[in-house]
Amino acid sequence: MDFDSNRGEELVRIVMDAYSSRDPKEYLGNLLLPGVETNSREQANFLFFVAMLSPFNNSNTLVKRAKRIYSKHSEIFDPDSVVEAIEKDRSLFIATLRDLENREDYIEAWCNNSRRLKEKYSSDARKIFETSSYKQAMDNITSFDRFGEKTGSMLLGWYITLGLVEDNWDDIYNYPTPLDTQVMKLLVGREVVSFEGEVDYEPLFKRVRQEFSSLLHELGVNPYLFHDAAWDYVTGVCRYCERAQHPECLFGEPCRVELVTSDTKRRGKVRITKKEFFT
Repeated sequence: MDFDSNRGEELVRIVMDAYSSRDPKEYLGNLLLPGVETNSREQANFLFFVAMLSPFNNSNTLVKRAKRIYSKHSEIFDPDSVVEAIEKDRSLFIATLRDLENREDYIEAWCNNSRRLKEKYSSDARKIFETSSYKQAMDNITSFDRFGEKTGSMLLGWYITLGLVEDNWDDIYNYPTPLDTQVMKLLVGREVVSFEGEVDYEPLFKRVRQEFSSLLHELGVNPYLFHDAAWDYVTGVCRYCERAQHPECLFGEPCRVELVTSDTKRRGKVRITKKEFFT
């Protein structure tokens, strides 16, 4: 695998310049609750439970459904109310929650996490990240049911972008930057990352994370802000750039290559091919 740091630096500069010219709410506006203050405990707790349910759910569909349920039953997103409800009539609470989530293990996680938020963090999910180190912040969030590194990183990214928490940890660059498949596709498309033949996705993913983490550290760019900016760009522009360059493309020339895989969810084999309009 080859990592072109010069191309990487140019990509980061272009993406972050575009990001800095916009209100962060434009990126994550679909996550915001109508009539609720962005930096409020209510907004933070809503995002906490949405993030918990995100694995194996379409994010846009999940958020729309969660907002609809919140408009009718905002109490299920409030740890105090949840703990009181399950102690009073657990079956009634679960019946209400099933409008949003049917998986038994996630229902149990919702109850357990509500209790933990109430007992340890005063029912305020923002306090999970009120720590002196990034490591402690990630240890805190991954101690919750159904929160692994990836889901915890996603939630933290939302909080940082929306100003719900401050990201002043000195050790944030000691850990690999968040990086999902969509952003990987951007790095390959802009030829920051290149490789020959067909390779296993997981080892490639780990090597790219290491290289890209070092680059962001060198440039002094917050990895979470970059990831949110890049993810928004990829999902809003790149995914529609199939047979011709998208009119809102940030780059002078369209991507000539793309990352192709049969099933990224399973972390299978991947390869690089020429884009259709370059063949």
